[in-house]
Amino acid sequence: MRGKQTLDHRCFENIPVQAFKHPLLDLLGGPVILDPSLAHFRHRRDNRPWDTFDENAKFKKHLKGEWVYIGPKYEHFGHIMAEMVHRIIPSQLLFPGSHRWLMVTTPDDKACRYENLCRTFQEVLEFCEIDPTRLKIVNANTVVAKLFICEQGCRFGARPNSWYLDVLADFSARRLDQIHGSQSSAAKVYVSKSKIPHGGTLLGESYLEGLLRDEGFLVFHPEEESLSVQMDVYRKASHLVFLEGSACHGTELLGTKMLGRTFVLIRRNETRSGWARILEPRAAEFQTFTDTFNLGTIVVHRETRRPHTEFSVSLIDVDRVVEFFREQRLARFDDMNISHYFEAAERDLRAYFSYHMSAGIGDVDAWRVGEVRLEFEKLRSRFLAGRLQTSLESRPELEPEDSKGVEERAWAAHRDKKWLEAVQRWAVFRERFPNSGEGFALGSVALIELGRFYEADALLRHGMEKFPDYSEVFSNYAWSAHHRRDWQEAVLRWESFRSKFPQKVVGYSVGAIALCEAQRYSDAEEVVQRGLEQHHGNEELLEKYAWIAHLSQNGSEARKRWRSLLTAYPNNRAALLHGQEAPLQNGP
Repeated sequence: MRGKQTLDHRCFENIPVQAFKHPLLDLLGGPVILDPSLAHFRHRRDNRPWDTFDENAKFKKHLKGEWVYIGPKYEHFGHIMAEMVHRIIPSQLLFPGSHRWLMVTTPDDKACRYENLCRTFQEVLEFCEIDPTRLKIVNANTVVAKLFICEQGCRFGARPNSWYLDVLADFSARRLDQIHGSQSSAAKVYVSKSKIPHGGTLLGESYLEGLLRDEGFLVFHPEEESLSVQMDVYRKASHLVFLEGSACHGTELLGTKMLGRTFVLIRRNETRSGWARILEPRAAEFQTFTDTFNLGTIVVHRETRRPHTEFSVSLIDVDRVVEFFREQRLARFDDMNISHYFEAAERDLRAYFSYHMSAGIGDVDAWRVGEVRLEFEKLRSRFLAGRLQTSLESRPELEPEDSKGVEERAWAAHRDKKWLEAVQRWAVFRERFPNSGEGFALGSVALIELGRFYEADALLRHGMEKFPDYSEVFSNYAWSAHHRRDWQEAVLRWESFRSKFPQKVVGYSVGAIALCEAQRYSDAEEVVQRGLEQHHGNEELLEKYAWIAHLSQNGSEARKRWRSLLTAYPNNRAALLHGQEAPLQNGP
């Protein structure tokens, strides 16, 4: 640790400490530190203070004596490990002596004893050798006579302090040796989420686990073990594979290079850098696998209707995961069977649907159920189709003069949703009718339905060059980005479509949906308003106009718009559902 900068620490005298207010993760409360030069002592995320304070708070209670600040009381494993525990171990080193420890909760929390802490916090304090009798939990605004505060060794969203990591390495190695001694553990460990029913998981994970077991992996379920067991298993593994999720936070009290070769299967690409900040400095080697497909979630917030993305489910790119595990010398997967993988994924998907129908975590959105199922089927068709001969050489032979039959067969496959056949039939159609944009537009639909988005894009770009005035190829190009949920790209494509075809309602209607998915509600509203200027009173646009206010939580405006839509279109299903939440004759 020589040459590395220690964490700043100091004693604050007669410092006001606010009880936290709900929701606790907004962090309204804690030690009131207003001096900007001391802001690094506050609760920080990334590189800025995250806590705030009530300027009108009254402090009627006083706590005498010397106390060391731990942080907020909380119950979620991931957040406890990521941001509630990183003052404890350095405080023991920097504030030597028999100090007492202080934790802060909310005024309505009457469970202010050690035994009322959740299992995770109890295990953290036990691991950190904190005497339960020397812990105090305050639930009211309190002036503390002397409060020792050490800045966080690791902040949520930022890389940990290097000195802190070295301290953790010394402390945690000693404690784990003390608790678990020389107990042997597996060299190759896969950290599973397959027993978690609510989502945030990889469909078909149990099938992959069976293959990994056959190749010598321990399939480890961290929710079934204590924190110290989790840490001990992780540090003793030479090859450690996580599926993205809270389990990765079980490494937070491990220090510099205490992990071996560490890998994370990423479900959401935007989280990759976050897991890298946690695991990379603790690992001898760190790699991520990102070839997964997020199908979305079926759970939405009851009031705002915003999706609970933390409960989304994903599929893995089976070909790429085999390649990755072989390249990294983790496993060969010689017995991988894609049909068997998708059978297991299908069982998991049904279990996921069934769980949320009765779990009550949030509302199950029927439209999203259909979307998740559709995306699943597209990907299953895509991967299974890759095992079949689908080249144009295998297409059915047609007589040269059978032009009418070419079109009829293409439409028949399309109507019957036989998408693999439709891809072939529309390719034949394009050869027979090279001057018809229909073959490009409808051929792209079949490719999109199979999840073959990039092939669809290539076909559509050709079609857009060949038929610059045929709106369907341009709209399908936007739909391609839309269906693969690339909202940034979809927004751009719908904007381009509107510029070229301003008379088409779909550019405004679906373009607004893409903007809402990107949470750009004001931009979505502007787009719909422009559409209504050209298509006054259009039902589809008026419905989108109401949805924008609804999704952006503008309650009074949403009610007004739903009622207006219901007045104009009494049979509109969305308006019937939302427009009757308050009587039509009353104001908002």
